[in-house]
Amino acid sequence: DGISVLIPLPFLNQLTPAPFEWLVPGLLANKILALLKGLPKTLRRPLVPLPQTQQFCLQQISAYGQDKPLGSVLGLILLRQYGLTIPGDAWRHEDLPEHLRINFKVIAENSDTLLAQGRDLRALQQEWGAVAKKQFSALPKSAFAQSGLTSWSFGNLPQQVVVAGERRNSFGFPAIHDDGQSVSLRLVEDADEARRISRWGLVRLFALQLAPLLQPLQKKWSLPRDLLGIDPAFGSGKGLWWECTALALAKIFLDGHAEEIENEEQFLQRLANGRPLVGQTILEMQQLIKEIALRQRAVQTVLAQGEIPGLPMVEGDIRSHLASLIYPGFLRETAPAWLKHYPRYLQGILLRLQRRAQAPLRDNQRAAELQPYWKRYLERAKQHAAARIQDPELAYYRWMVEELRISLFAQDLRTLFPVSGKRLEQQWEKILP
Repeated sequence: DGISVLIPLPFLNQLTPAPFEWLVPGLLANKILALLKGLPKTLRRPLVPLPQTQQFCLQQISAYGQDKPLGSVLGLILLRQYGLTIPGDAWRHEDLPEHLRINFKVIAENSDTLLAQGRDLRALQQEWGAVAKKQFSALPKSAFAQSGLTSWSFGNLPQQVVVAGERRNSFGFPAIHDDGQSVSLRLVEDADEARRISRWGLVRLFALQLAPLLQPLQKKWSLPRDLLGIDPAFGSGKGLWWECTALALAKIFLDGHAEEIENEEQFLQRLANGRPLVGQTILEMQQLIKEIALRQRAVQTVLAQGEIPGLPMVEGDIRSHLASLIYPGFLRETAPAWLKHYPRYLQGILLRLQRRAQAPLRDNQRAAELQPYWKRYLERAKQHAAARIQDPELAYYRWMVEELRISLFAQDLRTLFPVSGKRLEQQWEKILP
């Protein structure tokens, strides 16, 4: 039956499939050959003889970390060697012999009772994940968990904390959680989740220390008249003020710093260094968000008027593009390095609409040129999300496509960097399948 892995239920969600796809060194060569044999004929034919391709993959594969899916790594190797793009779903893991797939056994935390087993970790997590999360939350963490914190009074923040079960120990990832008027320390199952939570927990903690400076600014602030009725994705009233302030504080105290804050000394030093920048940075962030909101409204107004000839042919495409930029949570989810370019991207949409009225055929041609790059991004992003892959190369490709839009539809706005179909192809080769 091959290799089995015992997983206590509370810790099920901490696992990702990728490391298990690599099995053990003695079985890896056989698995690679079986995966190559399982490819569709049109993809398999250029790789013949398969044993030779298998050996080449084995020689190259050591340069890659086992935290990435095996199929993605093989696809990247073969793309670079043969120029052959292999879709992620072409690797038929489910058709492999059982001894080449890990058997996952989910057991009760307080006994060895078998609750479920299977070769598909994701399927087990979908079936048992909610129960696992509840049981993980119920494990004793009193030595770490704290709430009602308004200052860094909790000592060093470790990268991991041991979580003691009744019979087995595992670990959790510390997170500083924003509770509004205070913060709390929590343990979560995933390191990336802990980083996302802690980003805004740290922002709140900085804001609490800066209350004497921030409160007068908030009292003076009111929603500008020209922002009345803006898209709810921006927030409204005090919510909008806090979003602007939170983004400004993240820019000052977190973005661009190589070191993560792990203790009170680092926190206080960062606070002292950034305090003089707070007022001006908040004003700059308010202006940026105002500009984004007004340009979004300008695009929506043109679309609503419907006066551009042939608009129905492209309206769906433009609304979809707009929704990919502005959606609930976009202010926090968009990397700051790209958020600052939103006014230019939105102005590019306006220019495209204006120029379509003069040259609809040219607009159609350029839209057709752009479409394949955007489509494959969306498909790959969906695949990565399902596999819990975070690939910065794919994220960069996404913004390269945005710059290509500027190059095609609004050249006079100028791109951030040179961009072309060839450069996009070169970037695509760096992306995990």
